[in-house]
Amino acid sequence: MALTALEVKSISCPENKNKIKEFDGNGLFLLIKNNNSKLWRFRFKYAGKHQEMAFGKYPLISLNQARKMADEARLFLIQGINPMSERRERKRASNPEDRAFGIIALKCGSSAVTHGARTMQIGLDDGLLKMLALSLACRSRALIRHISLN
Repeated sequence: MALTALEVKSISCPENKNKIKEFDGNGLFLLIKNNNSKLWRFRFKYAGKHQEMAFGKYPLISLNQARKMADEARLFLIQGINPMSERRERKRASNPEDRAFGIIALKCGSSAVTHGARTMQIGLDDGLLKMLALSLACRSRALIRHISLN
């Protein structure tokens, strides 16, 4: 039987269990942990393997939103596309700021880069520079922010 908004709001994990699952239907369920966190999951089969896709935490993601996300994932499955791979590609394509360092590094080649009062000379050959830029392009700005220039 499908979940209701009131059930989702009021459900909690029994003290004698670490986690429970409350199913909404068609692979969508709510994972309730013993710390009372409520997490939306979608279980599906792709390429002969069962997989679980995380949609987010309740109440940030409502029951209706989770159902819409599950419907979208099912549409991808019908087309023969893994919904987790599709989401990963969408995230990569939609956030160019996360790849900004790699793009700048490729463009600057052998030149000086100024960061505040510090200047760093980049004099790497093209192959090494491209390898560095591509490896850093996959990392988030949060990681790059912690690199200090000496």
